[in-house]
Formats: sequence, structure tokens, C-alpha cells
Amino acid sequence: IRFSIVAIKNVGAAAIDAIVNERQQHGAFKDIFDFVERIPLATMNRRMMEALALGGAFDEFKDIKRYQFLSPNAQNETFLENLLRYANKWQADKQQNVHSLFGGSYDTAIQKPKIPTDVEEWMPTETLKKEKELIGIYLSAHPLDIHSFAIRHFTNHTLQDIPDLLSKAPNDKDGILQKKTILLAGIVTKAEEAKSKKTEKPYMRFTLEDYTDSMNMALFGLDYDNFSKYIKPDLVLLLRCQLQKRFRGKDDKRPEEWELKIRSVHNLAHVCDELVQAIQLVLPVEELSVSFTKRLMETVSKNQGNVTLQLKLTEQKHRLAVALWSRSYRVALTPDFIDFMQSENINYHLTSKIV
Repeated sequence: IRFSIVAIKNVGAAAIDAIVNERQQHGAFKDIFDFVERIPLATMNRRMMEALALGGAFDEFKDIKRYQFLSPNAQNETFLENLLRYANKWQADKQQNVHSLFGGSYDTAIQKPKIPTDVEEWMPTETLKKEKELIGIYLSAHPLDIHSFAIRHFTNHTLQDIPDLLSKAPNDKDGILQKKTILLAGIVTKAEEAKSKKTEKPYMRFTLEDYTDSMNMALFGLDYDNFSKYIKPDLVLLLRCQLQKRFRGKDDKRPEEWELKIRSVHNLAHVCDELVQAIQLVLPVEELSVSFTKRLMETVSKNQGNVTLQLKLTEQKHRLAVALWSRSYRVALTPDFIDFMQSENINYHLTSKIV
């Protein structure tokens, strides 16, 4: 996906013009050192460089990752600070050489700062959070991507659906919508606690976002007591909800309104462990091989957990099927295990608790 650096916050027009002009005149940048050597630092300060780095503008350079720019050394100096110090020295020495009496070609012996390698990598959510802060959207990925398996199996609506459901609720004479369980997944992008001016009781307002939309929600009374501890910024959640009439006082003459009522909250990262009881892998015997069996055992061994593992062996010609339970292994439905099933085109069935 191509995204203009014009949209990255804190990057000035002069810096953008300098980058574009230099690239057009002298070709693509080879690495991060080539970049800082060629871009005039009069147009590029530390804040801009940090914004470009954390916004993903340097992701094309395979020898450095975003988190490494802000990694400190033994002197508590970040690589970015040392990089800009190097660039200042390099450009100053080059300019001095250009104006020297001897002229000639320029070649520098200034030592390049070492890109830190022995540092802890950021969690994907941290990288994406900084990306959104600078760009305004999730661009390289979405925090919900790694939870696609749980979302596919444990949700039945998106946030985009809710306004339509609320608009239909007043005409729901048979109460079908009121009885419907609405399962939503999303990431908390904002959460604030406060106290009511009238009752001085605490309440919470938060924003939930999924692939389709975002929604402002609130917790009062018992809902606050029961669920507020799970609502934290950057947490991914599974909400079980229902539609209900909004509470009104006896003298309230306003038209009847409906709202989305939260019934339970789960951490989406733990949903598979908490709700999936068993997974059954459907394996046609015609496709089994020694190499596949080895790959399956390696994957199961690496991803042990609490989910019962079942195998259903099928034989197409005689329409036979045999179900087997593993007594030795229980698995965790990790991204690695799910990727294995997808890469091997394995059909499966889940046995789950009711959300």
C-alpha cells in the first residue's frame, strides 16, 4: 500500500519537497545512512525524522525496524539521536571540503553509528498505535488482524450494523431483536472515568473500534462495577450485547429510545483458551503422508494448551469416518497453529462454550 508522507503528522512541506527532489534527481535511497547524508538537515529535524520512522516511511530499509530508532545505548542516547549527530557531522565536513582550496572529490571517514540489535522488539499493538497517532489510520496492519480466527467464530455483527439494528428496534413487535444476542469485537481506542455530578457515582465512557466503524459507549451503575476493569485503552475485546429500551423517568416525555446493553466482556486475546473446548481436525486418509504427520506433530508439540484435540479420519470411497481423541496432547489455538491449518487446507470443527 502506498501512502503519501504528506499525511504524516509533524513532517513539514520543506522536508517533503527535499525528499522528493533528492530522490528524483539522484535516485532511490539505499539505506537510512544514505537518506540522512543526502537530505539537508536544515529541512529535517529530530521530530520529523521520528515521525517518518514511526509512521513507517523507512520500512523499505530492511536493515532497521521502527523500534530500533528509539532504542537507547549505554549512554541513554537513542539511535536516532546518534544518527542525526552523524548526519550533521557528515554534511558539515562535506560542505567544508567543497569550499576548501584543494577541491577534488569528497570521501568521508566518519564512523556510522551502529544500529542496535540487542533490544526488545515492540509488540505489534505498540507499533500500530504509534502509526495511527501519526497517520490517523492503521496502515500496515490492524490490531484485530491477529484475532481474525476468534472474530470469525465468535462474532455475528460489526459496529457498522448497530445503527441499523437500533433503528429497527422500535418496530420489533415480536421481540425478535430484543432476544437476539449481539456479539461484537473491537479495540478500545479511548477510555475515560468520571463521577456523576448528581450522584457522585463513578461511570466510564469508552470508544470501541473495529474494521468497519467506531462507537462511543458508556458504563453506569452495576455495569461499571462489573465491566470497567476490563475496559482499558488498546485492549481488544469481545462484547456480548442485547438491544433494550433506554431508561426513562415517569415524567420524561421524550420519544422512546433504544440502546445497546453490554451483558458480558471477554478479552479477545483469551477467547479461544476460555471458550473453545475442543477442535476436531478432519483428515482424509487419502491425503495423509509421513511428511504431513511429522509437520502435524511438530505443530501440536509447539502449541500445547487447554483445547482438546480430536482427529476425524475420513475415507471417501467407502464413506467411512473414524473419530479419535488425543490423550497426550491438548493444543492452544495460536496464530502458528491456525496458520498451519490454513496452509495445509485442513477442515475443522470447534466445540465451544456459549458466550
